[in-house]
Amino acid sequence: MTGAARPGSAPGRRWRRAGLVAGALVTALALAEVALRCLDFPADLEQEWLLLPEPVRKRVFDAETLLANPEFEDDQHYRTAPGKKTLVVLGDSFAVGHHVGAAEGFVDRLGEMLRAAGVEVTIINMGMGYAGNDQHLALLQHKVLARLRPDLVLWQLCYNDFWENVELSLYRLDDAGGLVPHGIDWNWLYVRERIGRCLPGPLAILKRTYLCRLVLNATKRLRMAQVPVAYRDDPLEYGRRKGARIVEEMVRLARKNGFPLLAVQVAPQAVHLLREATPPDALPEWCGRCFAAQKAMIADREHYIDAEFTPEDLALVNAQFGTRISSIGHGLFLDGERDQAALGTRHYNRYGHWLFARKIGQYLCAHRVPLLD
Repeated sequence: MTGAARPGSAPGRRWRRAGLVAGALVTALALAEVALRCLDFPADLEQEWLLLPEPVRKRVFDAETLLANPEFEDDQHYRTAPGKKTLVVLGDSFAVGHHVGAAEGFVDRLGEMLRAAGVEVTIINMGMGYAGNDQHLALLQHKVLARLRPDLVLWQLCYNDFWENVELSLYRLDDAGGLVPHGIDWNWLYVRERIGRCLPGPLAILKRTYLCRLVLNATKRLRMAQVPVAYRDDPLEYGRRKGARIVEEMVRLARKNGFPLLAVQVAPQAVHLLREATPPDALPEWCGRCFAAQKAMIADREHYIDAEFTPEDLALVNAQFGTRISSIGHGLFLDGERDQAALGTRHYNRYGHWLFARKIGQYLCAHRVPLLD
């Protein structure tokens, strides 16, 4: 015989051993999968949408900002127009009109209101869902100011920024309290993405297995990697301290580059529901706590909009739209069918976005911010 290994030959024995090893490995993996399922091992993946293909998730990993919308790399996104002022919006899922669409979101609504008032303005929306203060600062530094000088930057903040300053960390605090960039190589989401790319087979199929989910979930151990040991028991406090330092850096950049920085804060649904006598134990208490702490950080700045909704605001909504809404907490926020987040943490509905935009427009007119000069 030539060209083939005889059953008793050394090559034949090696092939048999390789086959036995492969079979044993497959059997072991199958038994592990069965065991995990029998034990009902927790197998949920957090932020699972980030494991979808890029065209579906509409988000890319970025060395400067960790996550970015694909259009942020397109110079056309930053195109300005002669004779028009340029307004840049930084924010999170509220700024992109999450669950209602951009046309109903406060950014587009604000543009309509300004144009109706005779203000010619180009709005560049840098809003991005699942983004914290780290991303806002990095987007301003590396994406916006690298391409243009805005006439005004509107910074929309949210009560969950403190946690995202931990989970989506791009900067750490040094011993003197200064901000130090640390890159994304050891961010748990980025590590998980790299592991997913190395798995032998289509991730869309593999991630349905408990074993694959166990491997991917192991990266969550890196979530606190950038949090100093002293804050491991209270990472939100570290997120708050870092957020306060980012506010100072944003103000410094605004002064250096000659544009006003206008901060506007989303008051969470939980705050409004508590005022309307919703039982506190039905709501996440951290929302109000983080909202108050964030407000204390920014309320004394030169340009700050207090955008909490009042009964008088609700009357304006009813007059504008012919509605009979009686509750701010329920009537200006999405219901559980359209927004499956926990009660107290849901996004604005179309009426909430309209009112939020109106408050911003009123401030711009009342304070004669340079955008209107």
